[in-house]
Amino acid sequence: MNTSRRTLLATTLLVPLALAACANTTVTVTPDSIIAVVSSIITGAKGALAQVETAAPSLIPAASQSTIATALSDAASVASALVSGVSATSGASIVQKVEGYINTVLGILDSAPIAGLIPAPFSTAIAAIAFLLPTLETFVTAYLGTSAVSASIATVQTRTRLLAAAPVQITSVAQAQAILATYAEK
Repeated sequence: MNTSRRTLLATTLLVPLALAACANTTVTVTPDSIIAVVSSIITGAKGALAQVETAAPSLIPAASQSTIATALSDAASVASALVSGVSATSGASIVQKVEGYINTVLGILDSAPIAGLIPAPFSTAIAAIAFLLPTLETFVTAYLGTSAVSASIATVQTRTRLLAAAPVQITSVAQAQAILATYAEK
């Protein structure tokens, strides 16, 4: 593949994510407002993945389940410091760590032998998580600068594939949060 074809491919893959990021900018990215987004991602991911494990117990290998559980537990632990009144800089640092853990989870879900096999409606929940991550990046960038966000091309491609796999097109932060709320652990 020559350089121009790579550029075209990367651009094609980035357009849906760029549109999602633009949609996400309608959310006020303050420490207090981002708490709900972080919470919906973590609780929605835990609930949806627990339901995937019940519905298709052999889909996610045991080692991957363990890695996912650890990443989500670590994300929840770090996010527990994200409380009302936290300074913007501290909040952004916390959100940056949470985003790293969530990207780990999405990376596992988009790799063999799981990639493309998560059944509906759970694939919609995973897409909702992928849709919300640019909101976290917007927050981190606003308070820590652009160098703090390091979503690689592979990470962006993972999110794009997960968004494309959803049977429902997600078009807003509110819609993504509502989807994840249906999976939130009780």
